Amino acid sequence: MWSEQLYIPSRYRWYRLQGSSSDTWSVKQTFTDSGVINRHTLAVTRFGILGLYYDGIYIFDGATNKNLTEKYLGEQFFADIDDLDSCWAYFDGLRYYFYYTDTTNQCIVLDFSYVFLISGGSLMTSRGMTRTFYKETGNHYLA
Repeated sequence: MWSEQLYIPSRYRWYRLQGSSSDTWSVKQTFTDSGVINRHTLAVTRFGILGLYYDGIYIFDGATNKNLTEKYLGEQFFADIDDLDSCWAYFDGLRYYFYYTDTTNQCIVLDFSYVFLISGGSLMTSRGMTRTFYKETGNHYLA
């Protein structure tokens, strides 16, 4: 549940449960063209719902979604992960920790401490996603 709505991810798109009671409930499609392939990577934030798709980590705002990692990591990064089903993540209020199977770096951190929303619900950042390295968690990225 996010923004007082119940959103349901599938592998191929997001759905929204509409209605006020079981008599009026109906499932509506959103305007997305991708969903979430691993439920263990879902995280509800004040910016939207984060989750893993085949080519990156996406944020869903209730209508559309956006790949947050494509510009900085590219699509090949996620194609090279051996087992996307074994990934998991959590959100601590500012940072989204994405863990994956790798022998060297096993974590990507998306830092939302520099992110703000503008009117219209568009996700904007106050600076670009930059890479720094942390010994314990692998790569750390500012969103």
